[in-house]
Amino acid sequence: MLFNRANEILKQKHENIEVLHNGNQVWIEDVNSLNDTAQVRVLENNQGIVVPVNELNETGRELK
Repeated sequence: MLFNRANEILKQKHENIEVLHNGNQVWIEDVNSLNDTAQVRVLENNQGIVVPVNELNETGRELK
């Protein structure tokens, strides 16, 4: 995923876009433009991790 798209998803209030990291659904909590990383929360286990933005994948689906 590109940094600008990750930032757009973070700022969207009316949609919950499905984003995956290594096949796991994650919630983007913050993005860092200095090192091109994202603070995400793995939805399966609620673990917070920092990952490179380019490792995130948008599925095009909306989380319910």
